[in-house]
Order: sequence, then structure tokens, then C-alpha cells
Amino acid sequence: MNRILLIIAAFLCGTAGGCALAFFMGKPVHAGKPAPFVKRILPAFLGILLLAAVFVLGGALSDTARLFLTVFPTAFCISLAGTALGLEKRDPKLLELAFVFRIPVLSRIRYIDLPACKNVLAGTLCADAAVCALIGVLQIMMKGGAAG
Repeated sequence: MNRILLIIAAFLCGTAGGCALAFFMGKPVHAGKPAPFVKRILPAFLGILLLAAVFVLGGALSDTARLFLTVFPTAFCISLAGTALGLEKRDPKLLELAFVFRIPVLSRIRYIDLPACKNVLAGTLCADAAVCALIGVLQIMMKGGAAG
């Protein structure tokens, strides 16, 4: 049961981190022009980097750390890519309006970014949860055992 809770915690942390980074990277620099995303490369690079660290340091890591570090990058990469895809659908006129009237960041995220991401983010989170659950269960089974 502890390992299942760890999978859920790693999924939630990775998803929150990926979405937060996408919102941070997607903020408009000036008058409706969003910052250039490295959204196609960054999620894959970070995920590969974290998974490579798990394989290199595999013997030095405990089973708990290895389980967390295999689920977290997966959730992080999928949610970052999905949120970045949703941010592409923002209305440039609304972004320009937010820039001109100096709308606070949290209000911009709540009223402009989240509605633009809503449909893409829902599908991304469903796929993200399924992939993370599969990876977590496979990691538990590879270690030879039931959860606990």
C-alpha cells in the first residue's frame, strides 16, 4: 500500500511541477507575444536526464527513491507537454489586453490560460495517470513483489 501511495504522490508532484513550469514558460514577454517555448525539447530532455540518473545511480538508490524517480519524470514530461500545447491556443488579443492593463499573473492564469488549456489538459491528465500507474506497477513488479 505504501508503494501505491508513493506512485500517486510522484504523479501529483510531477503533474504539478510540469504544469507550473509550462505556465511560467508560457507567460507573455510583451504585448501578446508569448515567450518562445522550448516545449518540444525541454520535456523530453528533462525526462531522459532524470531517468538516466536513476539508471546510473540505480545501485545507490533505495527502492522507494527509484520508484519515485521513475514515475515523477514521466508525469512531469507529459503534463508539461500537454499544458504547453494548450497554451498555444490562447487568444493573442486577450494576452495583449492583459499586458496593456497590467493584469496580475494569477488572474491571467485563471482567466486566460486555464480556459485555453482546459480541454487539452483534461485529456493529458487522463493519459498521464494511466502511463504513470503502468510505470509504477511495472517498477513494483520488477522488484519482485506485492506492494507494501
